[in-house]
Amino acid sequence: MKKGEVSTASSLLQQLEGVSLRRKKSNASIKSSSKAAPPEAIPEETPQSSPVPVKSTTQAPLLSLLSDPEITKMIKQGAEAKVYISRFLPPSVVTFPPSFKPGSIPYQAPSSLPPLLLKHRFPKTYRHPTLSSSITSSRTIMEARALLRCARAGVAVPGVRLVDEREGILGLELIEGKSVREWLGGGAEGEEDKLLTEEEERQAEEDVLDEKDQIRLMDLIGTSLARMHEADIIHGDLTTSNMMLRRNPSVAGQGTISENGVGPNDEVVLIDFGLSSVSSLAEDKAVDLYVLERAFASTHPHSEGLYKRILESYAEETIRRSGSAKKKGSRVDKWEEIRRRLEEGLIWLE
Repeated sequence: MKKGEVSTASSLLQQLEGVSLRRKKSNASIKSSSKAAPPEAIPEETPQSSPVPVKSTTQAPLLSLLSDPEITKMIKQGAEAKVYISRFLPPSVVTFPPSFKPGSIPYQAPSSLPPLLLKHRFPKTYRHPTLSSSITSSRTIMEARALLRCARAGVAVPGVRLVDEREGILGLELIEGKSVREWLGGGAEGEEDKLLTEEEERQAEEDVLDEKDQIRLMDLIGTSLARMHEADIIHGDLTTSNMMLRRNPSVAGQGTISENGVGPNDEVVLIDFGLSSVSSLAEDKAVDLYVLERAFASTHPHSEGLYKRILESYAEETIRRSGSAKKKGSRVDKWEEIRRRLEEGLIWLE
């Protein structure tokens, strides 16, 4: 990774560290100003003064953006968040990696801007408003931190474009392509019960990688997970749906590999860090790998060999980074400790 990119990530992490302190100061100033203002200084509402409904001026700009169907479209909704695709990016936002610099280009029409993925953690009515706001803010910041730490460690993740912890909105780079689940023949997430036409079934079968390319893909996954855990990031929801295969256009366009093959410069992009956490414990990393093993067993039957290949690649990368030689005091290296925890957990669960 380039030196400039690392410094940019460090700068963003420092900004996120100071968000909580700035938010507390802002809330304190708002409370003091509201107490100082006498009741008579607040004008009474006059509903009859304007027959035309007017939008609230207190609504955050990004919330207004999410409700604009011309440039924003919701593509997915879960229990915790809604996901949108938008073509708006503020010109003053700091991005990482710094390859895209919106402030350095003139204004463009929304249709010509690169697409942006917006993840909105909407308020939960079953929680107390104060508790809901606190949880939303902390989880939004945690996800942004996890992505930045992974990027600094050399893990392919979506670039962070903007963070609004108060409203729970996270702007991310849109990763084009298919998930690992689709490349392995598991179908798109949420379409398990969808009836496919003969043409769709034929196309889905053609898109499945052959055995050789599946092995290459598992090696990429194992290496990425090892780098992520080396940065002490626990994903929390490792499934093949949360892994995207990003094709290298400079290689795929040369015709040196098959259209559906895994090229030498292709990479696996890890997405959806909404349940991520920071931990250096081998047990937490073993649980992360166990969650992935369960995902393989449920979504891709008879895939024990593929999961085993991931562990082999994971072990190789972990040993390479930590050093295979044991330190003085007979301290077990990182991979052996994770492997032992993983085996102990499997035996206990059985």
